[in-house]
Amino acid sequence: MTALDELLGVDPNDPLQALADRLIAADEDLADALRQRRLDLGLTREQVAERMGMAPEAVARVETNSLGTLREYALAVGVAIEYTVTPVLDCRVEVGGIYRARPVDPSQPSALVLVTAILSGQDIAVTLLSPDTEFGTNLDLILSSDETGLAYELLAQSDVFGYVPFTHLDRHLATVDGAVLDALDALHNGDGVDRPVAGPPVLDRADPRWAFKVAELARLHALYQPFVPIQRDA
Repeated sequence: MTALDELLGVDPNDPLQALADRLIAADEDLADALRQRRLDLGLTREQVAERMGMAPEAVARVETNSLGTLREYALAVGVAIEYTVTPVLDCRVEVGGIYRARPVDPSQPSALVLVTAILSGQDIAVTLLSPDTEFGTNLDLILSSDETGLAYELLAQSDVFGYVPFTHLDRHLATVDGAVLDALDALHNGDGVDRPVAGPPVLDRADPRWAFKVAELARLHALYQPFVPIQRDA
């Protein structure tokens, strides 16, 4: 026992004190790991807070080890807590990136999206992509394998666009250059482009591409609409 321990009345051989020290060390390690992850990504506390929809002070509290309530609970029930910080997502979302996006309803399939803008808060502006290039219209572009580095072509639909939460971007697959984004923006605004479009215009609902577009809009909507599970009777 050190002089300081004796002065403070701390017994280092007390199992309860040893557990308390272990919990404090685990909290400090977690805070350090999270802070280092933020720094590795080049993010400020303000940027992280914006993504969380919280005030910067909340991020500061996390990074300065404010897990006292959880620690006290663990101490009260005599358990140790171990944390693991494992990067699973490249949070450096880039404009022009092609990502797999997870829908709000986990039972629905994922979709491919092209990031066209990074907005404030948690929202990312995207254009929906599809491998069904045969349904292309005069408002779409076909992204070749040479442009994306992927093994397949993709249909980029300038008229099927919206917003998804940053947290729903699951995996970065490829990146296109700014010329693709400029062409999509021009098509969306009704301007001409200096590259071929994916197909002729849709003239009426008898065109099967009409139904395709309706389905694509629903698929995009599933990426950000509020998901309310159906309550079933027991």
